[in-house]
Amino acid sequence: MRVLIDARSIETRLSGVGRHALNLLLGLSHVDSELEFHVLYTDPKARKVVSRAGGQHRNRFQWVQSSLRGTSFLGAAGRRLANLEVPLIARAHRARLFHDLACTGAWIPKVPRISTVHELDGLYSGDVESYRESMRKRLKGAACIVAVSRAVAGDIESRLHFSMSKIRVIANAIDPWYVERASVEEIRAMRERFKIPGRYFLCVTSESRVSKNSGLVTALAKERGKRALGQASIQPDKFIFTLPSEGRDAGPNAVFLDVVDDVWLRPLYAESTAVIVPSAYEGFSLPPIEALASGSVPVVSSIPAHRELLSGVLPEELFFEPSSVQSLEKALQCVLDGGQPLRMAMVEKFRALRDRYSFIEIAKKTHALYRETLRT
Repeated sequence: MRVLIDARSIETRLSGVGRHALNLLLGLSHVDSELEFHVLYTDPKARKVVSRAGGQHRNRFQWVQSSLRGTSFLGAAGRRLANLEVPLIARAHRARLFHDLACTGAWIPKVPRISTVHELDGLYSGDVESYRESMRKRLKGAACIVAVSRAVAGDIESRLHFSMSKIRVIANAIDPWYVERASVEEIRAMRERFKIPGRYFLCVTSESRVSKNSGLVTALAKERGKRALGQASIQPDKFIFTLPSEGRDAGPNAVFLDVVDDVWLRPLYAESTAVIVPSAYEGFSLPPIEALASGSVPVVSSIPAHRELLSGVLPEELFFEPSSVQSLEKALQCVLDGGQPLRMAMVEKFRALRDRYSFIEIAKKTHALYRETLRT
């Protein structure tokens, strides 16, 4: 069987969607030794990332270079795709693979289309009606829609009005790279690179996520500059954000690192007192899992995707209301009070998550879905 991996979202710093594509590629390589992969990519550097990660399986990759947007891959790539009888792996939100194929005449009508939806955050802000209609057009005609969480599946059913019989829930996978702890050398290099001498809280979020929760963490960082957080004897010195600093006034205790490459993110997680994930909406939230894998303690907003992923893993006190600075401050105080015993307990909890969301297990479920869809 041939499989087309839409890896145009894979960059040298992997986004959540890029990791999903890469983990699926690696997992399927292990699950089925006879699969042939056609990898659609844009950035030559990203090809190196995929090739390096593929290890012994990379000789099974056939490369198809294209543009990230528009119809400019009509040429050789378009003709090549038109001749492939393969189930398509694609992200429905923002990715334009199916639209591109239809516009270029390189549509593949013989094979059932499988669309993977990672999030529907556009339904929570902006022009909801036009976004809903755009998503419905993207998903129309798919033989099967894969949602990465029950929360996303519920949105597809209730807000986009698709039948649940068409929707499968297959979670994202933990990047195997994060299962290994950061080394002492990596941690030392990280502290020297970003000039971070002491303890810190790490806030992992995106630009859009921050605007949606009104800068909750930056507000706390600014308040933290005026007084100590709670009564703990050892106080973290800084709040560190994986965001650009432009237009933000969070006081002297805030450090903005802009976009952080993965090579630095793992030691940043490992050395943090807590990892704050303040999202108002998520499809499948990778940062709290990465925090647990790195030996830190995640403090997360109380939203459906976080509840689905982490209920029974995190203590209730580590969920906070995404609109309340006081709720976040209380959660961080619980981390400070819990100390090393809490961190050790989180290490044990992660082992169950690691098995449940291993990239091999997720690939097995996806592979079974391909086989089932091709039979119908």
